[in-house]
Amino acid sequence: MRGAHRPAWTTAVASAAGYLLVLDLVGVNMALLDMRHRLGADLAEVQWAVDAYALALAVLLVPAGALADRLGRRRMFLSGLGAFTSASLACALAPSAAVLDALRAVQGCGAAVLYGTASPLLAAAYPAGRARNRAIGVFAAASGAAIATGPLAGGALTGLFGWRAIFLLNVPIGLAALAAAFRAVPESKDPRPRPFDPVATGCLTAALGGLMWALIEGPHLGWGAPGVLLALAAACAGAAGLAVRRVPVPAPPRGQR
Repeated sequence: MRGAHRPAWTTAVASAAGYLLVLDLVGVNMALLDMRHRLGADLAEVQWAVDAYALALAVLLVPAGALADRLGRRRMFLSGLGAFTSASLACALAPSAAVLDALRAVQGCGAAVLYGTASPLLAAAYPAGRARNRAIGVFAAASGAAIATGPLAGGALTGLFGWRAIFLLNVPIGLAALAAAFRAVPESKDPRPRPFDPVATGCLTAALGGLMWALIEGPHLGWGAPGVLLALAAACAGAAGLAVRRVPVPAPPRGQR
């Protein structure tokens, strides 16, 4: 049986998740050389351990929030936290750079769901006013603290225990957050969600994914490489499609209807 719904627990769980997912974005950079040495990979291969996570997080962030409004924010948050925690354990056990890169993409998907649902979850837990603003401020501060402390924490964990420790750290914290969220975080949905627009979602995904892919691979492959040009074309097409989709079409005069 679930415990009482306590807004403070929602703030604590969302803030812990926010800290972890940002820590895994910035802290892993400090472990790349250790990954390269221990996995016998080149720098480009282990760099994708950062890039795959960031790409999945950016591309899925907005769709995840929209789905949470329909399916339930608590349900989506628990799913994202479960995926993030499971993928963290799998990353710590990865036998090769290729496997690690793929698992980091899965972990990034979980992070996108977490980040996309955390703020709406907090907004639903508190009435409008100072308490809600304070809770969202705590969540933002936790993410900011991860940006500030992530390189130090990542470097310390790697230096003491090796790169796998960065991902193992997520497991007990993630499990504790899951237990707390299951017991104390209430379910909420948007009573009047906007209609889901698969075309706009696809355009947004193409725009963000194509742009990020080009920014990641452009410096290494060259900006004139076919894959980079194709990614930029996809980004431009997605942005144009999104703009057309969002611009309202004027209604014709009554006499022409």
